[in-house]
Amino acid sequence: SSQASNFEKWRSAIENYVTTVKPGNQTALNTARVPFATYLNTIHNRIHPKFADDFLQALNSLPKGHSLNDMHLVAHVELVLSKDEGKIVRMGMAKRSGNSIFDAVALSSIDKASPFGKAPSDIVSSDGNVYLHWEFHRDPVDACSSRNARPYLV
Repeated sequence: SSQASNFEKWRSAIENYVTTVKPGNQTALNTARVPFATYLNTIHNRIHPKFADDFLQALNSLPKGHSLNDMHLVAHVELVLSKDEGKIVRMGMAKRSGNSIFDAVALSSIDKASPFGKAPSDIVSSDGNVYLHWEFHRDPVDACSSRNARPYLV
């Protein structure tokens, strides 16, 4: 099935990913500041159609008790982007949702939505990359909202 092959594609990013952003090596940035907010909105506007409009809407046809209809599912993704084009350098699960299909779809949605364009220089780390933690919620109210995104300097 396509879900099984999708999981295989993202298996190591789900099961074996080691985050770069760790307590002590990072500075959380104020996401309300204009350069961050604009860039996060750009990313969100590319991810939302893939994750919320396509995936979450499709779940409405599943039976009520299906594991993907657990409204408490939340996948935390670490996303590392290149500063110039916003291409994915690496990504994986910072915290798994407990449902591998949900996690794989979150990663796949980001992959299909990228690249995200040039990042504002204020959020570029010294290694030339942009570090984000982004939450994906089963609850359609939160879905992939940019208010649940955190940029970091490492």
